[in-house]
Amino acid sequence: MRWPRRRTENITSQVEDNRIKEKQDDNRNANLLFFKVRFVVFVIVMIFSSTHEIPGKKTVKTLGLSWGSSVRSRSIGFDFVALAKSIVGGEIHAYKKLLSKARHEALRELEENTKANNANAVIGLRFTVTSLAPGVIEVTAYGTAVLVK
Repeated sequence: MRWPRRRTENITSQVEDNRIKEKQDDNRNANLLFFKVRFVVFVIVMIFSSTHEIPGKKTVKTLGLSWGSSVRSRSIGFDFVALAKSIVGGEIHAYKKLLSKARHEALRELEENTKANNANAVIGLRFTVTSLAPGVIEVTAYGTAVLVK
């Protein structure tokens, strides 16, 4: 049996209409999602200062010592590169990258501990690097957790 031409045109136009409506709904949902994300998301900023006061801010409450640490070890590959660089001379990028990652991890942990103390800033920020064993370092970030306005 053969379909009438008119029936096929109606189905085709309905399918196209549905696709257009779905696309419009997707656009509306995307705009709504963008609207929600744009106005719901806010940033909580943690202030770090190596000085004992933050310019333009007033310390409301001192909440005590806050710290974060990271323990990292180097691999044989790092040692080989370091040996080659020490013979030739120059900057050892592998160690620089290792220390940078350790500092960032210690700072992130410091931020978590500071938030746990209900503080929004750290003053007197310091870093220490300690060699625990051959090839193992600990980077510690510490300071005083404070509430500022």
